[in-house]
Amino acid sequence: MAQQVVYALENNIPVWCLCNEDKKQNIPAFLSTRHDDKLDFSYYKSEKLTSLIEEKLTSFTKREIKFNFYLDQDMYDFLEKLSIANKSTKSKVIREIILTEMNKKQSQNTKP
Repeated sequence: MAQQVVYALENNIPVWCLCNEDKKQNIPAFLSTRHDDKLDFSYYKSEKLTSLIEEKLTSFTKREIKFNFYLDQDMYDFLEKLSIANKSTKSKVIREIILTEMNKKQSQNTKP
C-alpha cells in the first residue's frame, strides 16, 4: 500500500490516508514523517468515522487551478528567500500569502 501512496504523490495525485487511532503505529515511518501538501492523514475512532469522512470529503471537492505568472528579479529573489526560510516551495508561500489576505478581507467584512 505504501508504494501506491508514494507513486501517487510522485505523480502529483492527492492522497488521503484514513487510519484507526488504535493502528497509528502500523503506518510506515517514511509515510508518517513525509511532508507533502498532497498527503493528508486522518485518524478516527469508529463512532466518529462517518462525520470525519463527510467533513474531509467536502474539503477534497475544492477544485485546484494551475496558472503561470511572471515576476521581476527582485520579486523572485524575495520569494526564493521566503521559501528557503519557511522550508517550503515557492508555490506554497504564495498560497499562504493569498490565504492570509483572504482571511484579512473576510474579517474586515464581518466587522460591524
